[in-house]
Amino acid sequence: MEYRIEKDTLGEVKVPANKLWGAQTERSRNNFKIGSESSMPIEIIHSYAILKKAAAITNYECGILSKEKMELISKVCDEIISGDLDDQFPLVIWQTGSGTQTNMNVNEVISNRCQQLIGKDLNDEKHVKSNDDVNKSQSSNDTFPTAMHIAAYKVISEKTLPSLLKFKDTIDKKVVEFALTLPLDLKIRQGESKWILKQILYKRVPKKLLDQPKTGFGIPIGEWLRGDLMDWADDLLQERKIKESGFLVPQKIRQKFEQHINGKQNNEHLLW
Repeated sequence: MEYRIEKDTLGEVKVPANKLWGAQTERSRNNFKIGSESSMPIEIIHSYAILKKAAAITNYECGILSKEKMELISKVCDEIISGDLDDQFPLVIWQTGSGTQTNMNVNEVISNRCQQLIGKDLNDEKHVKSNDDVNKSQSSNDTFPTAMHIAAYKVISEKTLPSLLKFKDTIDKKVVEFALTLPLDLKIRQGESKWILKQILYKRVPKKLLDQPKTGFGIPIGEWLRGDLMDWADDLLQERKIKESGFLVPQKIRQKFEQHINGKQNNEHLLW
């Protein structure tokens, strides 16, 4: 393996020549060989890039960072955010409490990538310095907690909530499927079409809460019937299966279904 020499206040460090990190990252990499390499969540790294870009723009607007350096830093941050440089962050989660090594890992990668973008060798003096430019106006004590907050927000908004909404849609479909398998006397009792559902909910939800006036609740059955649910509904509404339910007229139901699918008439509530 080929190496280059990076320097910090403690002296010289050999760093793999094909990597963008610098001396402090390499020291942490060698001194904290605990567990799998790169165990620091990549979401933290991407969030750090959002923070570094915001800091660079703010420093420029405050007149303490040149426009050229701000634009270089911002461009590299965009590369990190898009995942293009994921293999440049080798550190483990075991490090100082303030996350200084990860902060410096990000700073050094940005600095060296800026060096490449302007056509300079990584062994030359850094045009965009990791501490003086990329880390300007910042401290690990502030940036790491901020990156954690950004990462948590992104994971919740981009992964957790969409997954929960998808799960909710799946459960709603299962409720419909289950309801259609119930005997007629369980589906309707004393004019209440949702009687069986209420009996189940009464065991877990206060009756007072269930019986209070409703403010509105919509299940996107119309959207389902024209989308992912179309094949399922088409199979469910076959004449034989409709007859088995015991109280629906197959021809009329198929007619309403086809009108809805073709967009001639909105029959979602009737079909529901």
